[in-house]
Amino acid sequence: MISSEQPKTPSNGSSSPPSFPVAGADRRAKSRFWVYFLLVIGSALYLFLTSDRSLDVYDQGIALTATMRAAAGQVVHRDFYYNYGPGGIYLSAAMSKLFGPSLLSISIQGAIEQALTALLFFLCARRLSNTRIALVALITSLLWSETLGLMTLFTLWPTWLLMELFQRDIRARRLYVSGLMAGVTTLYRYDLGQTLAGIHTIVIFIAGGLRERSMKAGFKRSLRAAGIYLAGWATIVVPL
Repeated sequence: MISSEQPKTPSNGSSSPPSFPVAGADRRAKSRFWVYFLLVIGSALYLFLTSDRSLDVYDQGIALTATMRAAAGQVVHRDFYYNYGPGGIYLSAAMSKLFGPSLLSISIQGAIEQALTALLFFLCARRLSNTRIALVALITSLLWSETLGLMTLFTLWPTWLLMELFQRDIRARRLYVSGLMAGVTTLYRYDLGQTLAGIHTIVIFIAGGLRERSMKAGFKRSLRAAGIYLAGWATIVVPL
């Protein structure tokens, strides 16, 4: 039976909802944070302890030399030649400033970058399936750690954000942030960043065309979305 008794209210005549759901949500958010934090720390430790201790003179040697020159105040592409973008070099130079110029600090940086990317694989797989499959994705990415790093992270993340366009419109802020992250990819590899921006732009137009019955309406909507995305990408790339 449904009770006909009215709920009692405070003497001041106002009623406030119980705070238990909010407290429960806060606890769940904190629990998720610590789970993700432990996954990153555990992954970073595994990657660091299993990494090759030998120095690759060609790849690591060139990168370390560029890092030392950037830490000394020289500018990539102006004061010395480097094959790729300046993003990784400047980040390593900042780490050298904080912890001293050593191969150890660079190795720790690399392990943390790879662990963060592995966590993104876990989150994407968890969103699409369940925790067990997400853990399999995490472990698989750790076993194939050569593909991990900030460049992979900023390639996968914006791609994931844009996939929702095939179902519904997304906010302008999300489009802009996706472009920003693709721009960060360009800081690491010019060719990859430019290709990624081109592919994302094509994806935006395809998604708009599939969702709209009118080709003209779909083109206008996609043109606006692509403009916001490319504005974010240009924010990072144009100053280069």
